[in-house]
Amino acid sequence: MIYVSLGIKSTFQKVYQVIILRYHYTFSSMSPKLIRSLLIAGGLGFFVLWILEYRRAGMLESYWLLLLSVVSLLFFQINRLKEGIAKKNELETLKPKTTSKNKSKRK
Repeated sequence: MIYVSLGIKSTFQKVYQVIILRYHYTFSSMSPKLIRSLLIAGGLGFFVLWILEYRRAGMLESYWLLLLSVVSLLFFQINRLKEGIAKKNELETLKPKTTSKNKSKRK
């Protein structure tokens, strides 16, 4: 409640909205193949860095790289599934529905 009286909360909300809108516009203007390529490359790159860092410093010092790798690969999977669902819905809307008359003519 102190944040509201100082006006800090509204400032944080405005900054958050600006950041979200800017990144949403950036990612929505990129091609889906480019986004997937960046996510898979990032995931594999973070994994390779994690292996190197794990050998040098140990698990506690390199755990954040493993998490970045997993998050990147999960976002890749989510992006791939969303694209597949969108294509499936698009095909269903374009596909004409067959009637019983059309089925009897085919026999």
